[in-house]
Amino acid sequence: KLGEWLSRKRLATSMIDISDSFALDLSRVCEASGVGTRIYERQIPAPQISPAYSRKFRLPADKATDLALYGGDDYELLFTVTPKQARKLPAKFRGVPLTQVGEITRGNKISLVSKNGGESNLEIRGWDPFA
Repeated sequence: KLGEWLSRKRLATSMIDISDSFALDLSRVCEASGVGTRIYERQIPAPQISPAYSRKFRLPADKATDLALYGGDDYELLFTVTPKQARKLPAKFRGVPLTQVGEITRGNKISLVSKNGGESNLEIRGWDPFA
């Protein structure tokens, strides 16, 4: 429904579901659009991890960002909007928060700004159904 709403309002300039991983699907959007991006680690929402999953796989708390960036099957939408159009976005859509996690940049560099402010290339990995 969010995708339909963004399309109807002509807000999104690109959009993809992140079922293969946030990082991999983000790289696909950037490559197709001829742009780069800067993602801010502190703005990435913590993934919802069930207690059973955490116990079974002994997932340490510091791996939550890795899971958010490289886990798959989330079926969330990643979309871009212009700064002007971003002001038109609601904080939530049907109770689901919409979160700005970064910005589009010139060039083709895809970087991650860590919580301590350091910037590095974002590792691109995830599920590739064609590999």
